[in-house]
Amino acid sequence: MSLGLALKDILTYCGVLVCLVMSIDGSMLTCCNKVLRNNSVAYLLSEAPDPNCTTRWDLINRVIVDENGEVDMRTVLYHDKDRKIILGNNTSGVVYRLECPHTGVSKPVNCTDPCVPENPEAGLPFWKIPFIVLIIFIFTLFISTICCMCKKREACCEKAESAHDFELTTGNLHAR
Repeated sequence: MSLGLALKDILTYCGVLVCLVMSIDGSMLTCCNKVLRNNSVAYLLSEAPDPNCTTRWDLINRVIVDENGEVDMRTVLYHDKDRKIILGNNTSGVVYRLECPHTGVSKPVNCTDPCVPENPEAGLPFWKIPFIVLIIFIFTLFISTICCMCKKREACCEKAESAHDFELTTGNLHAR
């Protein structure tokens, strides 16, 4: 095992450890919103929070999903445990609140940003479009290669048949 490889492994381990610590205390937690086809709005968290933390969803300083999971049915159409809620209309002021007494974290997470990345024209995430184009290109190349091989074989067979016919008509028979 080389020193470079060991150092790389240590740095990778430390990076993962830092990410885990940041994730546990909620410092990497983000929230975004996505308008659905029926004009309701989904508010989505980037990750599930620590189960030891208490959480709630607020709408303009009014609790709409409390720490026990009780839901204000007048406002919330759907509630998925800790990661997602759907409201009937696009409302500003949705905040996810995270309280983690064991780590000392108390964090409001505003849900004001739209969820990205998306291509609004195609409705596909931006990374899927080049992938789909690549698949179509490879498929076209494959079909073209097969067609070309078939045409070459047909041309070769026709050439052999015409040479055979020529030998028969001219009376040039050769023993093999």
